[in-house]
Amino acid sequence: MFRKIVFTLWYNRPWKYIPDVVKSMKKYLYTKNKKFFYWVKAHLYLNWVTSSPSKEFQKVNENYGIYMLRGYLEEARKEKIDYKRRIEMGQRLNVEIVSNGKLLANAYYHWDAYTGISLRRTGAILDKLNAIQEPAKDDLDLAIKLLDSTGAGINALERNYILADPELSKYLPIHDCVGRNEGVLSITQEGMLNTRNWEEGRVTIDIGKRTILFKVYWEWTKEEYLDDFYDLEHYEHLPTIDYDLEKEIPFDKFEEVKNLYTSTIDTYGFKRPDGSVIGWIE
Repeated sequence: MFRKIVFTLWYNRPWKYIPDVVKSMKKYLYTKNKKFFYWVKAHLYLNWVTSSPSKEFQKVNENYGIYMLRGYLEEARKEKIDYKRRIEMGQRLNVEIVSNGKLLANAYYHWDAYTGISLRRTGAILDKLNAIQEPAKDDLDLAIKLLDSTGAGINALERNYILADPELSKYLPIHDCVGRNEGVLSITQEGMLNTRNWEEGRVTIDIGKRTILFKVYWEWTKEEYLDDFYDLEHYEHLPTIDYDLEKEIPFDKFEEVKNLYTSTIDTYGFKRPDGSVIGWIE
């Protein structure tokens, strides 16, 4: 089946676009497991070659495909990256405002998917929520006010989506987007889905349940960690802390997460009693 898929890609598109397919996989593979990315990249080339209807083409290029596979695996095997420098998660943060689990609005911040920055941005939104004097018309209006307070605004495409929806049009005017670094705000299904497609870290703020789900960190099993970093000594020196970041955090307990971060920033994370590792993205 895999060969059929690759052959379809080759048959229907010029060969020069194959690297673009590999590039699109980088977001999902390279940042998770570099060795696996190398393997996929080499095998994509090798399967593309061997799926060609031209036997002459196969003969000329198959050896090179095998050479690529060996080369990429060797490169991955040799590469030992310092733990601090290895934390290279993409920087695209998605902050979502929900009410009792229902998505109301979100905002994309191009450089904010780092743990420390995300904690500060979340704290600022909570401060704004506590400081709002004028009551919001409804939950969506409140969500817009909260994300607007961060500097986020709607771009031209999102404005067109809103104008095409009579119900959402009632929430205009909304500030224009200054830039993706300041935040791209979305309230339409199309816009919010697009933000999710780009996210590499997410903070979910539930104004109904008054909880936060914070997902801006790395997580490994012990085996995955040692496979990625080849550093048993550093693993043994990580502090062991029994804290579950997977759970929803009440607004009044959010300070605990900030304290957890500041107390373990020197080791860029901690390990849990089960041996798994939480790594801060900095």
